[in-house]
Amino acid sequence: MKLKFCCICGKTEDLQHHHVIPKVSGGNNDETNLITLCYEHHNWIHGLDYKKSINFSRLMKKSSRKKKDNLKVYGHVPLGYDKGDDNNLVENLEEQALIREIFILREKGKSYGTIAIYLNDKGIRGKQGGKFYAVTISHIINNDIYDRSEFDEEKLGLKGSFNSQNRKDKHVTKAA
Repeated sequence: MKLKFCCICGKTEDLQHHHVIPKVSGGNNDETNLITLCYEHHNWIHGLDYKKSINFSRLMKKSSRKKKDNLKVYGHVPLGYDKGDDNNLVENLEEQALIREIFILREKGKSYGTIAIYLNDKGIRGKQGGKFYAVTISHIINNDIYDRSEFDEEKLGLKGSFNSQNRKDKHVTKAA
């Protein structure tokens, strides 16, 4: 993933993109095969025995976590958001209303499967146009990208019941 910081130390200068699977081994320039490193860490990685010394899975997870924490696109664009400039997540108001409805149904005690059936029966489709499944609803409910306080719990009479978590809202572009 191309970042604006080194995924090891967080440095923002002298950045390079390292191929997880080297091009000579069949790797490509796709973002899923790249990690961003500062000059020092890029040289450090090239000096190591890849198979024994580097846990690329851990590096990729750390990189994804940093992107997610800063509300940057970190893989697929989650329901409720669109991809904006510089890979920022931009709120999609129509999808945010759907997320709100999913959380309300869950708060009312509906199971993941029941919520998925309900949405499918209404003809509502997911981000990629597919049906909802229990696991899809579970991922939505458990994704910390969603700021539960945006669902106006007090107005809905559900104050405190979503176990709200604060998000770094300064990185989210509000839809007009």
